Amino acid sequence: GSHPRVLGMFYMRAVVLFGLLCAVNALYFQMAPDVHQRCFLEDLPLDELVVGVYSSEEIVPGAVGAKITVTSETEEVLNVEADKKGRIAFHAKQAGQHKICFSPNDAATAAGTTIKMHFEMHLGSTAVDYEEIAKKEHLSDVELQIRQMRDVAVLIQNEQTYFHSREMTFRDTSESTNSRAAFFAIIHSVIILLMGMM
Repeated sequence: GSHPRVLGMFYMRAVVLFGLLCAVNALYFQMAPDVHQRCFLEDLPLDELVVGVYSSEEIVPGAVGAKITVTSETEEVLNVEADKKGRIAFHAKQAGQHKICFSPNDAATAAGTTIKMHFEMHLGSTAVDYEEIAKKEHLSDVELQIRQMRDVAVLIQNEQTYFHSREMTFRDTSESTNSRAAFFAIIHSVIILLMGMM
């Protein structure tokens, strides 16, 4: 009687855990004084929540530091001065590539300081603090798991919609290229036939 239910709960937890593990990226990098900026690209579906947690021992508040900017394909999304430790958060207002850039500020460049940065990026449901939500909304463990699964399902649906639109664009481009190639092949064949008749 209860065996299928236990197995179902196991699968439910496995799916939530897999969804949570798939959407975390961590980076460690250095910015020398002569480095203008370090940028990373992330392909995001519409309305994707992104939370970045960063830290650096070399940053001195008010002096040596770094600037973080996030830009989409058409606009600047975020522009902040980094503290020693902190976090940034934004929603993707449009689907597509987003560029996350770190650059040393003028004081860091003038001081000749190499800044070592650690940056951890959480996407979608991994960016949400479910423990805090459970406390605030007084959710039971089962209710919290249902909430997490719902959020993962919405994330998957958004990504599928985004990748479907990209696939359609790619298909249209491929069909256009194929029709042009066929047109040029026919023209080429006609020219060869005409040259052979002369």
